[in-house]
Amino acid sequence: MFRKLLRSLWAVMLVLSLSIPAFSLADEPVPLDILFLGLTSTPEDVQRVLDSDVNKVLQDAAGVKITASAVDDEQKQVVLAGNDLTDIVVIRKQTDILSMIEGGQLLPLNDLIEQYGENIRTIRPERLKMAQTLLSDGSGQAYVLPIYAGREDRAPKVSHSIYMTRWDYYKEMGYPEVKTPDDMLNLLKDMQEKYPTTDEGKPVYGVSFFTSQFSTNDFDKRFHHTFGFHTINPNILWKVSDQSMVFNYTAPDGPYWMAAEYYNKAYRMGILDPDSLSQTSEDFATKATAGQILSPWLRAFGRGFDNRMLEQDPNSLKGFETIPVDGVTLWTNVTQAAGWEEFYVAIPANCSNPEKAMQFINYCFGYDGSRLISSGIEGKHWNKVDGVPTLTDEIKKMYREGGEAWQATGINAEPYPYFLAGVAALEMHPDGGPVNLFASDDFYKSLSTPLDKEYSEHFGAEYPYGVFLKLIDEGRVFDRSTVDMRVVSGMGSAPEDIQRIDTKLLDIAVKAIPKAVLAETEEDFQKVKEQTIAELNDAQAEVSKAWWQERFDTVKALFQDQ
Repeated sequence: MFRKLLRSLWAVMLVLSLSIPAFSLADEPVPLDILFLGLTSTPEDVQRVLDSDVNKVLQDAAGVKITASAVDDEQKQVVLAGNDLTDIVVIRKQTDILSMIEGGQLLPLNDLIEQYGENIRTIRPERLKMAQTLLSDGSGQAYVLPIYAGREDRAPKVSHSIYMTRWDYYKEMGYPEVKTPDDMLNLLKDMQEKYPTTDEGKPVYGVSFFTSQFSTNDFDKRFHHTFGFHTINPNILWKVSDQSMVFNYTAPDGPYWMAAEYYNKAYRMGILDPDSLSQTSEDFATKATAGQILSPWLRAFGRGFDNRMLEQDPNSLKGFETIPVDGVTLWTNVTQAAGWEEFYVAIPANCSNPEKAMQFINYCFGYDGSRLISSGIEGKHWNKVDGVPTLTDEIKKMYREGGEAWQATGINAEPYPYFLAGVAALEMHPDGGPVNLFASDDFYKSLSTPLDKEYSEHFGAEYPYGVFLKLIDEGRVFDRSTVDMRVVSGMGSAPEDIQRIDTKLLDIAVKAIPKAVLAETEEDFQKVKEQTIAELNDAQAEVSKAWWQERFDTVKALFQDQ
């Protein structure tokens, strides 16, 4: 209530200023409060970004004073029920959009975009068309705007894979052949037996995971990425290889059951972290940084250990790399023409100053705002060298080292302003450089640690991702170039009756995880699988599948000839 009262007071004070041109530095900065729905960022995380160099310049450029907060999925329900949505809201899940529109919680944006949204109208206009049609309520109004429209970059290293593990251990074991998930489990068992504890005496686990009661992504997302499934929502997947739709929970060979079988085998082999069913992502990250997890699957989790080893020895060869395995699919060569399929910027109906909120969003969705968010401040983090925007040596060093100095810059910082940028990394800025100056092969080569160089040289590449780019060229590994991301981005929300079914399906899938993972025999596992799929079907899975399949076919046909 206090926050709403404060916004109301500001609204009264600012009535006379609404006609003043945007971004006049002579103006008093306008307060805007931003809320991120569905994120686990702590208040400390948010405040660190608010205090950053990038945020200070962003605020000055846009003539605003930002406050921000983030709520996780559980807290989100309370916020939505109380309609306490602040001035700008970032919605993580498509499935929340339609109910928020129908509940009158979001402002229609067409008029605001026409008056204040030149960047939104002119840069990747597919995004606005998508927002007005497939992400709306049939009215032709845009209510939400997807972030990061355009050509995405690729990472310097593979970011998600079940085949990520300790390279130093793998080398010591003679580079044993790995072709399948079973091969990987056998390798991890051998590793755990050979290295049962860390140097500090903590127990080591071959396999570990964490879960959430509101999603199965934390359980099976690594299998989506590794085996070529693109997530539309946790149960609705796009299969990259044949452009088909897969219903994750009822597909016997889908990622959900691939994950369940993998973790169950790990459990029966004695290499599963016993905390997997109860720990948080923070617990998982702490163990990974300590070296207790031999396959952290997500690059961000392995980086903590790598950096710790480099602090102890700048020439360290201890750390995580991804074993190249034929048939995997990587997140590369992606063009998100209409923006991401998650994270949408919107203006709540109770916004204190919709005009200024739209002006701010428009700045973030422009080339300059997106460059500032992703690459930092001109004259401090990058300069024009012979007319070419070029990162400074100092900021390259900060990026490589990470830590507090890098965090203080605010470059690409989560949750804010990372989830407000509108232009994707490899879209070209009018100055001739990419929007994200960190997204280049030359820069990626400069990031290689001694371990990265050893790994790359072993496979005849210049930097870690180059190992896989060679395999893509040879047709042994696949990318996402065949996925029309406009279809993924345009799936939108289901009507309330389908949402209720999907909520029930998710609940069944989440509750089945411990039963499947802890099955004592293969026979027991198969019984759990059969019973769970039967329960899902009894909960009207086929009704949901029929609606989503029709939606998928409709959206796909819309873009088929474009």
